[in-house]
Amino acid sequence: AGPARGAYLYVDIARANDAAWVGGSYDSFIYRALATAGVDLLGATAWDVGAHIGYHTLAFASLVGPMGHVIAFEPDPDNIARLRRHLAKNPVLADRVQLRTEALSSCDGQQVFRHSPKFPSRGYLDITGPPSDRFPEKEYADYETMTVEVARADSMVKTGVPVPNLIKLDVEGAEVEVLQGAQELLAKYMPVLAVEVHSITCMFHVQNILIEYGYGVRLLDSGCASSSRAFVLATP
Repeated sequence: AGPARGAYLYVDIARANDAAWVGGSYDSFIYRALATAGVDLLGATAWDVGAHIGYHTLAFASLVGPMGHVIAFEPDPDNIARLRRHLAKNPVLADRVQLRTEALSSCDGQQVFRHSPKFPSRGYLDITGPPSDRFPEKEYADYETMTVEVARADSMVKTGVPVPNLIKLDVEGAEVEVLQGAQELLAKYMPVLAVEVHSITCMFHVQNILIEYGYGVRLLDSGCASSSRAFVLATP
């Protein structure tokens, strides 16, 4: 059900997130906020930055229609493998999707990425340490370390990646770095942004960057928020 209605997912229905994907309620506040803001994705280009296993990727692929595009950025190898299975299972939607295994950041090159096969939604660029207050720092102690390719959003556009009308950003604490690497994109094209912000410090800098580029920032109501983690919609 929901925005990805009719798509196929490999899930464990006993898990809460998996059940929410199937029922269409996962992060449903994002889609309600886009509708309220009058954002029509038909024929548009959406960037799913931090695509995880592809729920939002498939939802956006459904919403943009056959003439639209979805660019899914996901560096975690376990997530990439599962996302590819989902694309293979949904060939009509997959035709609208380009999967990129770079992590977006403030530079082009390589950075350290920490991840765990046990918690594939918590992988993060190791820039300032673990990303939020939701989990004790000791839970990250056994995470594996690897090097991943990183790129600025501005560089992606210059190499021919379609310019986004919408960016969904969920990058476990690297929100500021992604926006710093998208300055030309924000100034010239001003896409709508749906951002999961993972700390109070990140929120301060994210809001400052977006206001500088002429955005209005609205806090989205969500039961998933914590004392420091929140979701915002930024519109020109």
